[in-house]
Amino acid sequence: MYLLASSREKKKKPAGRFCLTAVAAALVMALPCIAASANLVTVTVDGVVENNIDTDVSSFERGQGAGTVVIDGTGAKHGILADADGHTATVFGNDITVKGDMTLATAMETVRANNKGRVVLGDENTRMINLTGPDTGLLARAGGQIAVQTEKLVISGGNYGIWAQNNTQDPTAPDGAASITIRASDTTITAKESGIVAFSNGKIDISGNLTVNAPTAIEVRGNSTTTINQDGQGTVVLNGDIAFATPGPAQNSGNIIDAAVNINLANADSSWTGSLSKAYPDGNAHTTVDTGVNLALSGGAQWNPVSYASEGASGMQDEELALNRLDLNGGVVNIREAGQEVKVSNLAGTGGTVNIAAKADSTTGTGIKTGTLAIGEVTAGSDAPRLSTRFTGVTADDVNDAAALGAAATAAVTVGDGTGNAGTIAQTATVGEGLVKGEMSATVDENGIIIAQSEAKNTVTDSLQKIGAMNFLSFRAQTNDVSRRMGDLRTMPQADGAWARAIAGQSEYKNIHNTYQTLQIGGDKRIGNFYVGGTASYTDGDGKLHNGTTDDKNWNFGIYGGWINDDGQYIDVIVKRHKLETDFDLHNTSGTGVSGSYDTWGTSASVEYGWRVGIAGTPYYLEPQAEFMIGHLNGVNYRTGAGTDVKQEGIDTAVGRLGLAAGWVSPEKTGSAYIKASVLHDWEGDARTRVSKNGVSRSYTEEMGGTWGEFALGGTWNINKSLAAYGEVETTAGSPVRTTYQVSGGIRYSF
Repeated sequence: MYLLASSREKKKKPAGRFCLTAVAAALVMALPCIAASANLVTVTVDGVVENNIDTDVSSFERGQGAGTVVIDGTGAKHGILADADGHTATVFGNDITVKGDMTLATAMETVRANNKGRVVLGDENTRMINLTGPDTGLLARAGGQIAVQTEKLVISGGNYGIWAQNNTQDPTAPDGAASITIRASDTTITAKESGIVAFSNGKIDISGNLTVNAPTAIEVRGNSTTTINQDGQGTVVLNGDIAFATPGPAQNSGNIIDAAVNINLANADSSWTGSLSKAYPDGNAHTTVDTGVNLALSGGAQWNPVSYASEGASGMQDEELALNRLDLNGGVVNIREAGQEVKVSNLAGTGGTVNIAAKADSTTGTGIKTGTLAIGEVTAGSDAPRLSTRFTGVTADDVNDAAALGAAATAAVTVGDGTGNAGTIAQTATVGEGLVKGEMSATVDENGIIIAQSEAKNTVTDSLQKIGAMNFLSFRAQTNDVSRRMGDLRTMPQADGAWARAIAGQSEYKNIHNTYQTLQIGGDKRIGNFYVGGTASYTDGDGKLHNGTTDDKNWNFGIYGGWINDDGQYIDVIVKRHKLETDFDLHNTSGTGVSGSYDTWGTSASVEYGWRVGIAGTPYYLEPQAEFMIGHLNGVNYRTGAGTDVKQEGIDTAVGRLGLAAGWVSPEKTGSAYIKASVLHDWEGDARTRVSKNGVSRSYTEEMGGTWGEFALGGTWNINKSLAAYGEVETTAGSPVRTTYQVSGGIRYSF
């Protein structure tokens, strides 16, 4: 049987990571002799100091019922030492601090249980244990036992965090093998070399939350066993590699590199980031890892495999290692390099998410080059695992089409069939939207056959359409009937006049919400029952979408004329010219910003007919109305800040309105009030948009025709013979646009 060396061996140069110098070898052989010397420390319990205390006795106990316990091992090699069978060191207290000697030329462990010695740190009343030292926080060797119980455990300052080594490498660990058991709500291990070391039948069992930050998070060999978060109740974050390694018998170490590492990552805050490798000397009798790492991922926990780079040490063989077993039940695997291959010998569970890095490559046939997940075999339960595969680093613009996405997925995730051939696994692959194409999806069955594929509408393109649609709807809404524009002219003097009105409102179209304010002015000349005039207005609007905002402006000017007959009939005609400007700031689902601006022109015309019929003997009336509006909003070509070319074709409108107003006119004609309901229908309203970049294009049509209703309440008040005020409150319902509210108020002066 070989004496297994400590991992100090692997820090010497130039022979590489696993070289053991003569000094280090002599130290390893002399470990029992060193441990036999007195280990005198300073113990402070709630401020009471005891000097020259030897912890290596048959029964050392301090801190029962205490608040604060500090053990300072300066000058004593170890903070706590239990170095013989029957020797037990027990430390209780609410807060426990153990310090190793930071000044020794030869680093020693902060807490050491050796030769079947036993160390107990904390109990159910312990809140905090803090271990600092230059070498190892906890070392259990040759049957030594260490048990830790606390709310929080912090190990820092040294080369290694915790270390269990029994100096045997039997297939089954002997009874009483060296072990470290940690029962803590939160454990944090920070080490310069390795966070967790389990050699030679050593056993390590950690429950509760665990964070390890070290170049090598876990280093194992010799049929040791490491168990982390077996009950799945903790949050575990491992930042560092996992290595199965030995320098071999020539360096006083065992020759078996196999070991058991069981890690349970059970929630979205849990992760492992690091490489997985094995290393052994040339000619080593044992070169395989059969038990290896069993990694359970569930609840959104993440595995971030890192590619292993061989150190190339002389006389050593080292290579990347496959994960022995992955139990995937809602976990996430992140392959973060386009050329990276991640190997898993056995996949079990219900499945999860695999994010695979990719890059654009026109030579592949699919348009992208990806990382790969190579699975040796699948262990199926009642249901075979199913993967959700997402390609990162590329967009749908880089993929030829949804069928090519399915082909890329079958090549990126493979399953061996035991004959050297590779199959695949059932998966749904997706790639995020680009600047032109929308998110793509392809579903592949376990035989590699694409059974479904789709491409969603690009969210930015969709928003650009909605912006164009809202501009059109704003343009269409600027054509308005005579009572809304100028009030109840029948109650006013038949004279020339000037007027102004202000409008504020909010409208919605699908997922865009627009608030706007309008100032409109006009003047007209009265010629008997006829009038002619002109008008101009300015509208400022702010649009909000789920992925951005807009700033919209509409200038228009027009001429109007009409006839008001004494029997209640009237006709109103208005023609307008419009200029619309829009600035937009959008982002797609990946967060890429797309901004830009454009302007266009439009022309509209409307003719309205109505007949006010008084109800005999009362001041009330009914007024049926009919109106027909036509218009054309010019097309526009523009380029966004992201370099996407957009072509918005011209949009026509042809709207018919039938309405009925019921009102009251004061007997002295000092004012009037009305309620009105109308039904409208647009026979046109189709907007066609084409978006393109780098030869990739998509075209869509937005249909804005349809039927909707308008409901209004308004009135006019003649302040004096020359001045009148009027206003209206309106809402709409139906397709394609809803005006949540619109409030307008105006004033007219008659000359």
